[in-house]
Amino acid sequence: MKTSRKISRVLTLMLAFALLLQGIVFADDLPFIDVSPDAWYYGDVKTAYETGLINGRSATVFAPDENMTYAEAVKLAACMHQLKNDGKVTLTTGEPWYITYVNYAKQKKLISGDLVWNDKATRAGYMQIFAQVLPDISDPLNNIADGSIPDVPMSHKNAAAIYKLYRYGIVQGVDALHNCNPGSNIKRSEVAAILTRMMNESKRISFSLGGESPTEKLKIAEQPKNKNMTKSPTEDLTFSVKISGGKAPYAYKWCYQYESEKIEEKSQKTSDKTNSITLNVSDKKGVFFIWCVITDESGQTVTSEKAKAIPKAADKLTITQQPKDGQMTAATQEFTFSVTIAGGKAPYSYGWEFFYGDGSVATTTGETDKKTISTSYVVSQSAIDQYG
Repeated sequence: MKTSRKISRVLTLMLAFALLLQGIVFADDLPFIDVSPDAWYYGDVKTAYETGLINGRSATVFAPDENMTYAEAVKLAACMHQLKNDGKVTLTTGEPWYITYVNYAKQKKLISGDLVWNDKATRAGYMQIFAQVLPDISDPLNNIADGSIPDVPMSHKNAAAIYKLYRYGIVQGVDALHNCNPGSNIKRSEVAAILTRMMNESKRISFSLGGESPTEKLKIAEQPKNKNMTKSPTEDLTFSVKISGGKAPYAYKWCYQYESEKIEEKSQKTSDKTNSITLNVSDKKGVFFIWCVITDESGQTVTSEKAKAIPKAADKLTITQQPKDGQMTAATQEFTFSVTIAGGKAPYSYGWEFFYGDGSVATTTGETDKKTISTSYVVSQSAIDQYG
């Protein structure tokens, strides 16, 4: 009984292995007459071809030195992503032939927009696409310090993707100095090597470049918070942002504006991961918006969410002290009248009206931030006597 079970398990494993190899052609030699066994890429082309990752231009021609277009690159990336995640490839050609792969790549965020699909892909452009297929890991194979690839500064638009492939052992550069040559077009032989290393971790290349550890991704850890103003018309308010990762020092650029007004900026550079700014905010110009753009030493940039300062809601406007009557003691006399208010929101517009016995009215208007408003007027006794 035990022997029978053992044989059954062996047969099951053999069957599973046979099914795994279905559709994969293994040969002692490649069918391509233009791929020499002495070429550096022979093993990569052989592996990529035998596992169905890449085909020849014809049954006997691989064309290792030909360039790849962006359409072809996106097709490979889409198929590899689907194979890794779904265990099979179900994508088929559309009209134009690459549209199905483009739509899949957009949906899975392998690309962010359209490229010139029939253009030849640059090495940097190809790496940007394929870096998205690889999952992020905290402990990559290689120690590649920021800025250590000679021709790829951290300010390069594709630096993050290129450094990722170096650190994961997918690429090692085009020469002994590990230059990337990012602007050159990528060859089919190089693509075969990249595909093989991405699908088979045992084929990845281990090396180090520079002495520092890879920089963690720069992120916003705590966003600036909204503030409600408690004073009027102005108040000093402090806004803060906290980051994680990145490489010190950090440049903090605070941007702020009152609604539709122009944006103003204040910049600070520090090694601290928390940064604050205090500004005198007015409640006379509407809602105040503020946000922070942070750039680290390696060139990574992140932008915070917009925080806002909300003006204090005005209390109900009321009169707390009315103008007082005056008693004339001379034929012509100057009187001062005052009114005191509470609540509301400065500035205050006012209008004084003086009524005479003959029906005429004198008006004085103005605007002030003061809570007590006064005016003076000369009154004639004769005018009062004449009209009662």
